[in-house]
Amino acid sequence: MTQKIMDKYKISDDDRQRYIDWLKAEIALNDSYHNHKETMAWVATAFYLPAILGLAYSANRMGLHCAWQIVFAVVLFFLSAIILCFLCMQFKMRWEAADAAIGLRRVMAQACNHTKPLSKEDLEPDLKDGKELEEHKGWPQFIWDEVDQEIKRNKGKRTCRNIALAIFPWKNLDPRLKSESPTYYAIIVATVLGIIILLVDC
Repeated sequence: MTQKIMDKYKISDDDRQRYIDWLKAEIALNDSYHNHKETMAWVATAFYLPAILGLAYSANRMGLHCAWQIVFAVVLFFLSAIILCFLCMQFKMRWEAADAAIGLRRVMAQACNHTKPLSKEDLEPDLKDGKELEEHKGWPQFIWDEVDQEIKRNKGKRTCRNIALAIFPWKNLDPRLKSESPTYYAIIVATVLGIIILLVDC
């Protein structure tokens, strides 16, 4: 009983500062993860474009029978589908990392100006309802409330329609979409060109 009462006591200013430092480290980690995911997507795009056109041109120059060229064109199509799925996954994780970082910044702002009274109980990881520690990275529930709020706020932004329209500079859309959209267009255009190069002599 005494332990439960003590757990509800507010943490000291030193503990609060250590908690703020931990939040800074988590924000830096998510920012780094965000940048890594975007870099992975653009590197994959940069490797795919010359590779697909080079393969198509080489196959055409080899003088393969038309039937084999058609088979190779189907292979190129499936390769493009795989790379598009990979890009979509990378950008999705980038959005999740960005949302998490924004939620963490909101929590840090509350901790810095003392608008969020913190107790030892608040800082314990949320493991209710059989949740695994890894599911929420060991974060307390009130942090996930802020992160979930940010995820819900951005939920309607990353749609297929918005991604398709983000290529146009006059569209007032989330800047993250404007860096994501060109990769899909580049993959599709390169694949179509590759198939045309491959089948031009059939």
